[in-house]
Amino acid sequence: MDNESEVTSLEALDARRLRLQQDLESLDKQRAHVLAQKAPIRRIVDDILAHIFELGAAEEVLFPEKVSAVSRHWRKLILQTPSAWSHLILDRRVFPQASLQTFIRRSEVFLQRSQSAPLTLMLDLLPISFEGDVHRLMNLLHDHFARCAILHMHIDASWLAVAAGPLSTLGPALRDLDIRTSHSNANPVTLSLSEVAGCIPALQSLVLSNLPPSCLPPTRYPALRHLQLHGVQWHFGNDGSEWPWTGTASLLEAAPNLQSLTLNRMEFILDGTELLTPRHIVLKSLKSLTFECMETRSIAIVLESLDAPNLKSLKMRYDPTKMGDHWCIHRLEASCLAGIEELEVEGYAIYGSNLPWFVRTLAMIPRLIKLVISNPPLFLDSRFFDIMATGPNWLIPRLNELHLIACANLHGQDLIRLLRARSLNSGGCGVSPIRSLTIRMSPLSMLEEDVVSVIRLNVDDLHHLPLEPYTSDRYLGLHSPMFRAPTPPPPPLPPLQAEVQPQFAPPWDPPLLGTPFGDDPMGFAPQFAHPPTYMGPRATTAGSSTTIATNRRRRSSSIASTLWPRLGIVSDDMQHIATALVVASVTALTTSIACYHLMSRHVRL
Repeated sequence: MDNESEVTSLEALDARRLRLQQDLESLDKQRAHVLAQKAPIRRIVDDILAHIFELGAAEEVLFPEKVSAVSRHWRKLILQTPSAWSHLILDRRVFPQASLQTFIRRSEVFLQRSQSAPLTLMLDLLPISFEGDVHRLMNLLHDHFARCAILHMHIDASWLAVAAGPLSTLGPALRDLDIRTSHSNANPVTLSLSEVAGCIPALQSLVLSNLPPSCLPPTRYPALRHLQLHGVQWHFGNDGSEWPWTGTASLLEAAPNLQSLTLNRMEFILDGTELLTPRHIVLKSLKSLTFECMETRSIAIVLESLDAPNLKSLKMRYDPTKMGDHWCIHRLEASCLAGIEELEVEGYAIYGSNLPWFVRTLAMIPRLIKLVISNPPLFLDSRFFDIMATGPNWLIPRLNELHLIACANLHGQDLIRLLRARSLNSGGCGVSPIRSLTIRMSPLSMLEEDVVSVIRLNVDDLHHLPLEPYTSDRYLGLHSPMFRAPTPPPPPLPPLQAEVQPQFAPPWDPPLLGTPFGDDPMGFAPQFAHPPTYMGPRATTAGSSTTIATNRRRRSSSIASTLWPRLGIVSDDMQHIATALVVASVTALTTSIACYHLMSRHVRL
């Protein structure tokens, strides 16, 4: 009897304990519900919350779907906000090639819910291989292009004709147009836009890649502020295609209020009366001009035709593979260059026989305030600093901001001599001291701390920073909704040996084409693999230097011991001989470069 009563009491206790747990869970839910009702976000009025939904929909592809699943109130509110459904972004990370039909069905819902709100369309159609789906998508958007405010489209050149017809209703509300095609653009398609009073009234930004300017309708663009024209943009170089200067000149004349102009790999040819008499294109609002990887003759065609009295910034990026064209920089004599205040030169060879031409170019722009020298091939000639530090005819007398980026073999003593010479003669010699200095170098080539401390005493603002891993801003970045995801790597094969595991790199997937220079809001960045860079602190003591040297010798010996067997050199004696030959060759090369710089310090032009 005692055992039975004890069992009964235990069952009653367990049942009571279970009921208490259920009551506790119910109370927790009620408490969470009360807290949710009193949450600060509940106090936000619907108008502000709807504006937050608009901003979120512009940043994330699936934002409207996620918000709709939060609560009934949020779903009702976002359904009543048409602008939250006005962003159609074909992101390949969300909608891969096989899911284009899903994106089309989603677009039908978004176009219905967006009502008459201005549309933002970002369509990456380069990897799409289903022509029927492209036709269906273009036919769906045909009736809505009239209210499109932003259109970014990447499409194969052979399929641009499919989109040219529906794009004919584009134009009345258009503010931003970006069309990029593949490099195989032998027969460009002429685009037609809907004009209002004989012009495209609201277009402010225009980007064309692999499309000649003549593909646009011959109309006026009074609101156009930013223009970017890209020739053959694939990173392996230009295929030699040339476009008549007439089309580009006509587009510039149709945009009198242009503020920034970027020309990238555009090679022009002259025809007709332009062979004898250059055009006179007046751009009074132009402030920034950029040339990328263009031959000097094409740059000269542009400069001799421009009349830009308010031009302040000039950026020039040279193709380092075309060294024979670098010396022609001094031929760029134009009246619009006399008043520029900022000059950025990248990839120009500033050494040897090219140095006098670069100096002559700087002499033509005496009002220069900011100078940026980036990534010169091989090295920056030390004689450049000697010329800059010599008076009484000072070169660039108003210079007060200097940027040196990725300049190999840069010596701190040259910089100190330049800074001190300009500072000591800044009283009545007509030269201004350099107030701001920015130096970006490889982490292994950073200046010594004692040199940096002396430089800091001669400038007001010093930025001595290591170079980040190389990323060019001509391509789309990972954060961009139109970034092309890399092809997944193949599955690894079974190991060949017990010790060695084969490593397979993912196949290269060509990145999308983008706009130059990172300060542009539409700037892009390529996704290339690069070797890791040593980012550790520099050694300053003798003991740490000895340790680093010992570690380098050990690392070199370990690398040599694994390299020579792969090349078929098995004998230890042969390995030692091969290592000695490699070390001797590297030492001879380093010594010759050092001797050249040592002798060039005492040689003037």
